Amino acid sequence: GPQDDWAQPIMLPPFEGATLGMRIEDLQGRFNLNNLANVPADPQQAAGDINYQRFLLLLENLRDAHQLEFNPAELIDSLLDWLDPDLQTRPLGAEDSYYMSLDIPRRTANQLLASPSELLLVKGFTPELYRVLAPHVTALPVSGTSINVNTATVEVLRMLDRRISAETAERLIEERLKEAWDSLDAFRQAPGMPEGGLDTNGLGTASNYFAFYGEVSLGPARSRLQSLLSRENGFRVLARARGTL
Repeated sequence: GPQDDWAQPIMLPPFEGATLGMRIEDLQGRFNLNNLANVPADPQQAAGDINYQRFLLLLENLRDAHQLEFNPAELIDSLLDWLDPDLQTRPLGAEDSYYMSLDIPRRTANQLLASPSELLLVKGFTPELYRVLAPHVTALPVSGTSINVNTATVEVLRMLDRRISAETAERLIEERLKEAWDSLDAFRQAPGMPEGGLDTNGLGTASNYFAFYGEVSLGPARSRLQSLLSRENGFRVLARARGTL
């Protein structure tokens, strides 16, 4: 959880004038955009998919909180078309026929996102929206990962159920700072949770994917490094990047 040693930022003593700072972040406290890769093509089945419903609610909540103007259903269909392997356009989506007509033509990726910043290539995802969405999403190298309720952001907790208000989510975070939930049952029964229970499908209380952020400063010069770590089969580095994870 957020109180664990790994979650605390570290500043190492200066070495020959250079300072090195580092921190580790649990990426399963965010929503894995690649979980949308398996949303069915049929519109009715898609609307019943738990990952579809959660991401739609996240977009709606951010739109309202930041007074943005967009249609969440259009955005999600466009992202699903970007991820899915076919070239069939979903009811509100966009495939190659749209992207090839742009001033700078491109094709849909039709595969998992390598980075959340790829959203900026998808129809409807503006820099303004991406800025407010970025802290709550990630693009892990696999689909079907769980959301860790012990490290989820306020917005990620809110996307789990329409009945979870911002105030309830803030209270849940205060609760877990005192003691992390050791089971989904304990989370479901936390004070202020919706009556009648919560769909805990796709949720968890532990994580396997983390981001390591390092920064070296020497005078005005700075160098940043990001790594994607997995602790399945022992800690290992899956990717190094200068973009976002």
